[in-house]
Amino acid sequence: MALLQLEGLHAYYGAAYVLQGVSLECAEGEAVALLGRNGQGKTTTIKSIVSMVVPRQGRITFAGTNITGWPSHAIARQGIALVPEGRRIFPALSVHDHLRVPVGGALVDREERIQFVLKVFPELKEKLKTGAAGLSGGQQQMLVIARALMTRPTLLLLDEPMEGLSPKAVRRVIEALRMIQAMGVTLLFASTSCERAFFVAGRAYVIEKGRIVYHAGREELLGNLEVQRHYLGVRG
Repeated sequence: MALLQLEGLHAYYGAAYVLQGVSLECAEGEAVALLGRNGQGKTTTIKSIVSMVVPRQGRITFAGTNITGWPSHAIARQGIALVPEGRRIFPALSVHDHLRVPVGGALVDREERIQFVLKVFPELKEKLKTGAAGLSGGQQQMLVIARALMTRPTLLLLDEPMEGLSPKAVRRVIEALRMIQAMGVTLLFASTSCERAFFVAGRAYVIEKGRIVYHAGREELLGNLEVQRHYLGVRG
């Protein structure tokens, strides 16, 4: 049984029909990418899972429970954490303060989790007292991923986690995501880059104009240049 399953999601922004029957699933412990050009529905799909956008039609099942339309805080308590696009840090707060902001379940030991995320991102250890505004872009991205991990999620959703980063920072995010998955956390993340996505994901869904138009494993999709050119804008 899939840990996460989306069945026929339809969602709107006002009168704009954004998701037009999106269906996908993630098995426990795997990493899955949602690929597509900007504006095709990747962010809306991820937001719909945590009720930042409530689908008008369709079903979202997590660990066997229908969570469609649940309040976002209730979904978070089920074990789903979100790393939003654009980082959304609090510039005046220190790294340590950011890590203390999330409120997990009663069984989450906050200090133990801080030590855990510092093992994933040792670069942050020496920056604990530094204001988030003083971090590099790569360090800020590490911080928002670390912040999401503080709730001990079963499923980590990430919206464009490698966007706008230096090549060195991209490599560190990829390394961290691999480590997080190896520890048993399921990953679903949006990306515009097929090549980068498959450094982490084992398979991917391609979305265009709010519809899933292709689904394949790493080797099949990387070998299909026609699909990459048509849906992802890859040249070659």
